[in-house]
Formats: sequence, C-alpha cells, structure tokens
Amino acid sequence: MRFTKKAMVGGGVALAVGAAATVGLVLNSANAAEPSRDSATLAPANSVNSSAIRDGSIGERDLYPAYRDALYKVFNQTVGMPALKPEVAGALENGQQTASTSIKAQPIEKIGGSWKANATKVGELELPKAGTYLINTAAVFDRKDAGSEGYVAPTTDLYPQLALRYGEENGQDAGTVMGTAISKAGFVELTASATKTVKVDGATTIAVYGFGYNENRSGEGAGQVTVAAEITAIKVG
Repeated sequence: MRFTKKAMVGGGVALAVGAAATVGLVLNSANAAEPSRDSATLAPANSVNSSAIRDGSIGERDLYPAYRDALYKVFNQTVGMPALKPEVAGALENGQQTASTSIKAQPIEKIGGSWKANATKVGELELPKAGTYLINTAAVFDRKDAGSEGYVAPTTDLYPQLALRYGEENGQDAGTVMGTAISKAGFVELTASATKTVKVDGATTIAVYGFGYNENRSGEGAGQVTVAAEITAIKVG
C-alpha cells in the first residue's frame, strides 16, 4: 500500500500527528534533513498543551514542513529500514515472519533410551539476530504401512517426538511436539504442533531432532517412523 498526501489527511494524519514531533529522531541525518530539536523554532513556549489537541484538530498543513516531508518518506517507503534508528527499525520488524524451515520426511533412526545419545537430527532453524521470537512447529509422523517392504509389526505403543533445541549442549527448549501413540498399522498419519517463545542474545541456530518412546520402554520401531515438519519464527520483541 502506498500513502499519498491526500490519503494522509483526516484519520491517517490524526493517528500520525501524535508521533510527528518524534520523526526528526527517527530518521538519520544521512537520509533526510533533520529539523532543529529546539522547540522554539516550532512554536512559542507553552503555546500548546495536551488539552488543546483534539482528534482531527491538527491537519497536514499544521505540521512543521520538514517533519511532514519525513512522514511522507516513511509512509511511502522511500526511506528503508537501514535509514531508521535501530530501536525503531527493531520495533517495525516485530510481528513479521523472520525465519522458516521445511523438513521433508526423514526416518527416526532410534527409539527410546537416552535422548541426548539417540535423537536423530533432521534439520535446523536459523534466527538471524537478537530478540524474542514466537516459534511455531507443525509435525507429521508416519509409520510404514502394514504389508509394505520393511514393515515390522509393533508390539507396543510408540509415541514419536519432534524437539527443537538450542544453546549450550542444546539444553534450551524451543518447542517439543509429542502427541498420542501413532497407528500400529501405519495407515493413519499422526499430526501435532507446538508453540514456544524464546529470547536469544544474537544470531542463533536451533537444531531439530526426531525421537520417540515406546510404552514398554524398548527400542522397538527404530527406522519405522518418519517425521516431516514446517517451522516458522516470528519476531515479537
């Protein structure tokens, strides 16, 4: 969407005007003329206070020209994110999808025992910078179909898992998907999802693992179940 001067008059400006006095702080001097911060150049001291401002009472023409031009540049996207001060650019990135990965079906090589020793790494998700992220994970587990090549009939219930881990020795949880027991005959897929908020101090790699546990705690079912996933990260802070 592209904003024009005409479109900004009225409701659009009524919302923007409250922030107009800060525009000079938002833009770097290398990208736009930055008006003087001396309030005396804008209006006599104490000539306007908050009680004097009503919704729609200040129009486009009431803005200091340099502030008004700066607003047009931001609304029309002629000033990009690098031109904004870091704290403002970071705030504008919030709510946008920042990273994603699509993991094709891969077999879970080991079941049961030590997670650290036996989990199968199936992919990674890269968070590009410091911040708080909402991680959304959707997984699909599928056992080999009964009668198909390599199928082994199970004797117990298997609960497959997809785990996202990061940090030292992958000790921090970025989401764990673990649903109910998967079909023993394999004809019905199992789907599950997880949502997790994580805060990182810089660019971070999140490792994605497939695993699972049997009801009888055995290692039965190794290589019999695959996992596929879609994972997205949305920067929220």
